Amino acid sequence: MWMGNIDVNAMGTTEPAALAAATGALDAIRLLAGIDPEYRIPSSLARRARKAKAGKAIKLLMASPWWSRIWTVQETTSPKNATILWGPLSIPWSFMKDAAENLIQGHYPPAERLRVHDLVDEFGFFTYQILGLMFAARWVVQPHPPLEMLWRFRYRDSTDPRDKVYVILNLVAEGTYPLPSVPTSNYTLTTVVLYRRVMLDLLCNERGLRAMIGLRGERKSVPGLPSWVVDWSRPIEGFGISDFWAHSRFWLTYTANRGLPMLNLDELTSPDHGEDVLNVNGVFFDKILVCSDVITKEEEGDRLYELAAELIAKALVEKPHRVISEDYWHEALVDIIKGNYAKPEIIIEGVSSDAYWREEMLKYQQLFITENGAVGLGPSRTSIGDEVWVLSGGQSPFLLGPLHANDAAIKSQDCSYHYTFRGDVFVPAIMGGEAVESRIENQRFVHIH
Repeated sequence: MWMGNIDVNAMGTTEPAALAAATGALDAIRLLAGIDPEYRIPSSLARRARKAKAGKAIKLLMASPWWSRIWTVQETTSPKNATILWGPLSIPWSFMKDAAENLIQGHYPPAERLRVHDLVDEFGFFTYQILGLMFAARWVVQPHPPLEMLWRFRYRDSTDPRDKVYVILNLVAEGTYPLPSVPTSNYTLTTVVLYRRVMLDLLCNERGLRAMIGLRGERKSVPGLPSWVVDWSRPIEGFGISDFWAHSRFWLTYTANRGLPMLNLDELTSPDHGEDVLNVNGVFFDKILVCSDVITKEEEGDRLYELAAELIAKALVEKPHRVISEDYWHEALVDIIKGNYAKPEIIIEGVSSDAYWREEMLKYQQLFITENGAVGLGPSRTSIGDEVWVLSGGQSPFLLGPLHANDAAIKSQDCSYHYTFRGDVFVPAIMGGEAVESRIENQRFVHIH
């Protein structure tokens, strides 16, 4: 596997010195992998200064664009005895994997032989890249749900956006078809058609709408994609705001759709509305009255409470004769900000779920109040007049933007119940099926373009 040439300019030295540092880097990886049980130190690492240069070279090795390519996933999982080639040097891929596993598990060389921190201050840059590829190799034996496989590698680079799907076909055991409508790599399909087919496969595979969560209003890079179809191409620089993993962890704790029939997999699309339109049964809950500014990644503490206060002030202007108490709005919005609706006894990634909520679930989203006084948290691009729906197969509620007769997507004069997709939302009053219970007689199909 060709990593590229050793970048002498990046090393900031001469070619012989750069080669010496790169040699030290690979020697250090061999030691970290435990290849020599006696941990004998080679001359390339005999002095502290050489170790520091070797550490810098390891960072340059791991900064290679090769690591971010989508096809790197296949290259590292297909061959049994792969070798990394870096300029004139080489090292078995298995040594890289062993070194990463040892670092994660805290199995370091004896300190009197090699101190890891003499090489680098921290090693997350090394282990992160390699462990992700190791997980992919295990999928060949025991595939994960295709939805999770696609999300795992969504942020990798590809020359052709269709590669993001086709590489998955090379990660599963022979004879298995996680995406039935995409049995082989077919580059005669357009990206739009391919991604739409994949999305329908995912909805069927999941038997629900989990594939539609976590986008947070992220803009699409592929022109012409329906709003409900995930764009698997790498997000536009600076606009990668989705977080499927965080939303998925909380999704599993909700039952907003309790009482609705199961998602009808046979009627997701229809000849009447075309293949670009998703048809889903559900119940209408409420419309957005007011919404806050988008919560940025940096905002926390006092600024979040200011956003809540500003939101309440907007609602009071719109609905001065409100029925809902202003104190209720304040308390409910603060509870959302603090993660008080999460169950602290549930541990997510080593922290309580309320702490995880505060860290991961607020950014790039908006607080809102509905016309009938419910509060909630929704995706960026939430707009006044958007509608909260509980849909079959949706353990969380969803936000839909009504389409109008003059919208290009509408093919007839009747635009009733035709929408664009915004994203999943959190509304504390209805996460356990309460909206369905009181509206079960009013369920109907919506058409999402």
